[in-house]
Amino acid sequence: MKISVRSMNLGLPMYEGIKTAGKMGLDGIALWYSEDFLWLPKVKEDGGKSVLDACEKAGLEICAITAGLGSFADPKNRPVAIQKARDELEVCRMLDIPRITGHVGVMPADLSTPEAEAMIEALRIVGDEAARLGKTLACETGPEDARTMLDFIEAVDSEGLAINYDPANFIIYGFEWFEGVEMFGDLIDHTHAKDAKRNADGSAEETPIGEGDIDFGMWIDALRGVGFDGWLCIERETGDDRLGDVERGMHYLRKLI
Repeated sequence: MKISVRSMNLGLPMYEGIKTAGKMGLDGIALWYSEDFLWLPKVKEDGGKSVLDACEKAGLEICAITAGLGSFADPKNRPVAIQKARDELEVCRMLDIPRITGHVGVMPADLSTPEAEAMIEALRIVGDEAARLGKTLACETGPEDARTMLDFIEAVDSEGLAINYDPANFIIYGFEWFEGVEMFGDLIDHTHAKDAKRNADGSAEETPIGEGDIDFGMWIDALRGVGFDGWLCIERETGDDRLGDVERGMHYLRKLI
């Protein structure tokens, strides 16, 4: 397995963040898709040379594009999300990036409604486009339990649709964080290494890696058990010392892989 970080969690301008991630000793980085950096028209101008050169100089692989697609459950956003995903997949093709990752909206438990069917069809369009290009859209775990997510992904039935496993999101949304590993199996294409804890009052909060309820050793062993040997992408969305938390998290994970 390899360790990366989401660029936006470093809290730095993009190129400075790439340099910093390289100096930390990370293996890779997930880049945020944005107009001021990684944007299809900009990438077309120079073939992505500036991005690729910066990552190569820092000794980093680009493990993913962080998509920011918005909800496919929202009929007003759905066409926008489909087009944005297509643009991001084209950037993946141009820069040889294997996947886009992100939340896609709350996956419904009832798959028989017109709303669910419309969401399924929209994600099938994106998944099939990803498969055509040899890429994936790795949908992030979170606002639904593992069984609901699996049923939905199977209903989409597209080779280009996969799962980005974030164990902390399950805790934050009130679900069991571990059972999805065996349930999802080889659908797991990418992960977020993030920790969280549930408090006595029922609330939940993100923590630095190793300070929450996630047993990372058990999680990593289970991932290996289903054949996963990919990216543990550190995500740190809160806290006053995110750079320090990312670096400490990297060292914590290194001991486990």
